[in-house]
Amino acid sequence: TMEHAREIWVAYLDGAKTEEDKETRVNVLNDIIIRVFGKQIKLSQALPSQQDLVELFIDEAKDLR
Repeated sequence: TMEHAREIWVAYLDGAKTEEDKETRVNVLNDIIIRVFGKQIKLSQALPSQQDLVELFIDEAKDLR
């Protein structure tokens, strides 16, 4: 699941045409993380007990494509 979250993150950022667009996309992803986890975290540092939250991030981030 963590690998899937990473793939979505990378694919979404790769779609950016400009640095400004990329920055906007990072902010959108970070907003989802804050909404899901209640604070800013790195997905790679999510605890095993937060697996459900990682899956929720994936569900929300899928809608961005």
